[in-house]
Amino acid sequence: MIEHRPWRGSRYESGIEGQQILLVGHSHDRPDDCPDTDALTEEVMAMVRAGTDGIRFFAQVRSYFRWDDPEDFWQRVMFMNYLPDCVGTSDRRYDCGTPDQITRARERFFRVLDEHRPQKVLVFTNGHNKGWSTLPRLDEEQVTGGRALRLGADFPSNFSWGHYTRPGHVAQAFGLRHPQGARTDLMSRAVQHILAVPTSGG
Repeated sequence: MIEHRPWRGSRYESGIEGQQILLVGHSHDRPDDCPDTDALTEEVMAMVRAGTDGIRFFAQVRSYFRWDDPEDFWQRVMFMNYLPDCVGTSDRRYDCGTPDQITRARERFFRVLDEHRPQKVLVFTNGHNKGWSTLPRLDEEQVTGGRALRLGADFPSNFSWGHYTRPGHVAQAFGLRHPQGARTDLMSRAVQHILAVPTSGG
């Protein structure tokens, strides 16, 4: 069974501002004539780091961190899509995934947390029945708007966060919008806020 290996940069332990960060998208899709493989995420990330992928998602996410150099940025983080294998061919890129894929995604998500122990997990998939809403249940989830986050009254009210307590490790998780259609200034402010949140002990 295909299961995409997450990308882990060579400077992941040093991280960003000393924090180990896992970035999560929703899914890969593929052209009709392109087979799915375990190495697909790694192959995509090689193109992202070289600036030759042509996928705006990755450039937009990097811009929220205010980071110019693609190679340096992606070497400092981990990246995975939530679904463990392709959602389907390119005409199905907006699908949510099958029940079996979501079940396997939840199992894989915890395995990745336990193996790589990220301090912060940023999930860029907030949406109805997709990504954030299908992740394993958080130990505690909070949803707020601008004032509590001190990001301004225009900040989206569905910004969500919580944490996962794993053996010897606590991972803070933050649900953000997919970059498509999101306001860059608000997303950047959200990411800068997340970076400033103290990391959990554990």
